[in-house]
Amino acid sequence: MPLVKRYSLNSNYFEKIDTEQKAYWLGYLDCDGFVGSGKYNNIVLSSIDKNVIEDFIRDLDFKGIIPTNTVIADYKRKSTSFAQSDLYEIRFSDKVMKKSLKERNFIPHRKQSKFLNIDNISKKLLIYILYGMWDSDGYVSLTNDIGTKKIIHLYSSNELLYEYELLYRRLNIPYSIKRNEENDCNYLRVLFSEIDNDIIEEYLKISKMHRKI
Repeated sequence: MPLVKRYSLNSNYFEKIDTEQKAYWLGYLDCDGFVGSGKYNNIVLSSIDKNVIEDFIRDLDFKGIIPTNTVIADYKRKSTSFAQSDLYEIRFSDKVMKKSLKERNFIPHRKQSKFLNIDNISKKLLIYILYGMWDSDGYVSLTNDIGTKKIIHLYSSNELLYEYELLYRRLNIPYSIKRNEENDCNYLRVLFSEIDNDIIEEYLKISKMHRKI
């Protein structure tokens, strides 16, 4: 008897990045997602914010029933040591979507350094990719080492730092870098006061990480 797929979704969602939401999710997944290797077509997204998973499910037009539950879509909650928080996660398999993401340089193991392929994405949408990255691998805080000012930090490995710098330059966003060579850890730092207020307002509007703001 053939297997019956337990869910449906818009498999072609990432085939063409032509909306702000698609660009946002591409950036978010690039930092906090997982794509299977070889014959495995699994795609995983996790967050300590439940609304992130719910919004992702909605935007992908994801429908389905978990065999032991009647919750829409395949997401679960599990414990994590990070700040005693719950981790919400969605796991699904989709060959078409995996192909689209692999063409954007998504890889199974983040230790293998490949920067996101942003070819054929309009410049006006690149900022939304960065918004997704800020939400997933970044945080907003006050800093005192350069005066008490609000600042956005975005993590980068040593291998990918140059590519992140190119993206910031392409978007004309001034930044500084806080390096930790010993731990292969760098943070690109952007002061709210040094960038166009429209960029900040749009980020605060589109950001799904309300806990950070």
